[in-house]
Amino acid sequence: MTFLLFAYNEAKRIGHVLDQATQWAKEVIVFDKGSTDGTLDICRSHGDRVRVIPIPFTERGHEDYAALIPTHATEDWVFLSTCSEVPTRKLIEKCEEILATGADQLDLIFVPRLMYFFGQHRSPENGGVAYYPFLFHRDRVKITLDIHDNFHAKDPSRTYRIPYADDCCVHHMTHPTVRSFWLSSLDYFAMEVKKDEPPEKAIRESFKNIEKLSKRMLLEGESWLPFYCAFASYELGKALSVWEKAQGPDGAAQKYRELTAHLVAQEWQDKGPSPSPQPVTGAGKFNSHALKPLIVGLAQLPYLLVKLSMVFRKPKVKGD
Repeated sequence: MTFLLFAYNEAKRIGHVLDQATQWAKEVIVFDKGSTDGTLDICRSHGDRVRVIPIPFTERGHEDYAALIPTHATEDWVFLSTCSEVPTRKLIEKCEEILATGADQLDLIFVPRLMYFFGQHRSPENGGVAYYPFLFHRDRVKITLDIHDNFHAKDPSRTYRIPYADDCCVHHMTHPTVRSFWLSSLDYFAMEVKKDEPPEKAIRESFKNIEKLSKRMLLEGESWLPFYCAFASYELGKALSVWEKAQGPDGAAQKYRELTAHLVAQEWQDKGPSPSPQPVTGAGKFNSHALKPLIVGLAQLPYLLVKLSMVFRKPKVKGD
C-alpha cells in the first residue's frame, strides 16, 4: 500500500502519523502545501522512507486528488489519511489480509473511523463510527470533488466494508476547538456549493438533517450537546452558502452599492430624486416556492426547542 496524506503546517501532529505509517506502508507520500513550521524537517527526519512532494497551497477539501494520486502513487492500493488519524495495528493487518486474498475482486474498501470532536466521541452504536472510502485502487476508482466521498467504485459489488471493532479502526481525532471546527467548515462550504444540484434541494436536505439531529438530541440528552451544535451549525452554514451562490455573483455587494448611491443622491445631493435601486435577485436560479413545505415544517422549531430545554431542566425534588 501507499500511505498518502496532505499537509500544511502540521509539525505538532505529523511526527506520530509518520512514525506508525513507515512501519507498515511500502510507500509513504506527503503532499506538502508550503509548510513553514517545521513540518518538512520532521518528514526529512524519516529519511527515504517518506517522500515529500511540494504542491501549491489549497484550502482543506480542495485538493486535486484526480491529478495527484494516480500520478505519484507507485503502489496499486492507496491508503489516504490525515494528520489527525492513527489506525490500530489490527486494522492495518485486516487491510493487508483483504488485499492479499481478494485484491483482484475489489476496487474500494470502506475503513471504519471512530470520530472524535472536541476531545469526545459518540458511542459506535450512536453514530460514533463513520465509514470512508479511503482505501482504494488508484487506477480502478472514479475520483470526484465530493467532500469526504471523493472515491467511487464503478461497480458497487467490487467494494468491501471492514467491520468496526474497538481494536480494528482508525481513531480520527479532529477539531480540538470550536474555532478550528468553524474555520475548516468554511473551507468545506466552498466545496459544497460546487455540487451540481438545485439549490432548493440542497437547502431542503440540510434542514432535514437538522431535524434528524434534533430528534437525536432529544433522545440522547446533554452528552450529545457538542455534536448537535457542531453538526447543526454545519448544515446551517452549508444551506446559507448554497443560498448565497443562488443569488448570483456579487449580489449583495451590488445591491449595497446601488443603495448607497441612491441614498447619497437623495439625501445629500441637490439633484432631485434618483431612481430607486432595483432589488438584486438570483436571476431565477433559486426557486423559493419549492421550499414552502419546508418552511411550514420549520414552524415546529420552537416546539422542538421547548422540548430540548426540558432535557436539561433540573428535576423538581418532592417537597421543594
